[in-house]
Amino acid sequence: MSIHLKEEFQEIIDVLSVFAKMGAYGLVDRIAGALTPEAVEHALYDAMRSLNALLRQASTIKLKNVDKPVRIVDWTEDLNDPKYQLAEEGEVDEVISGSSELRGKRIRYVRVPDYLPSQEKLDNFVNQVREKGFEGLSLARRIALLALTPYRRG
Repeated sequence: MSIHLKEEFQEIIDVLSVFAKMGAYGLVDRIAGALTPEAVEHALYDAMRSLNALLRQASTIKLKNVDKPVRIVDWTEDLNDPKYQLAEEGEVDEVISGSSELRGKRIRYVRVPDYLPSQEKLDNFVNQVREKGFEGLSLARRIALLALTPYRRG
């Protein structure tokens, strides 16, 4: 995949990676295996709706050896839980908002993406998938697969 496309759709990749890091592969799989542009559009809509629900309940924590607070949407204390194999790991120094029981614990966590896609970016992605036929579905598949890659924006 060209660097240009990866940069163009990074926010969508970041949204889908939240679900991959939580071990909730269903939405990512729906996009990767979509047979129609409508299936991609519906799965993306469901992903955004689910993420918005998660954001309303996000916790903000301060991790040891990390300067700025981190907003997280999910976590586990079981560091070996295979469901969270793509999640980050750290020790909670302070709980700013959310579950105070996390203080002092080493956890695997799923952070809120730094940037969420605008409606314009979502529409642009769906339009490209729709207009490019088979190649559009291939684009959607590549975007979904990138969400499964343990990569962090620099």
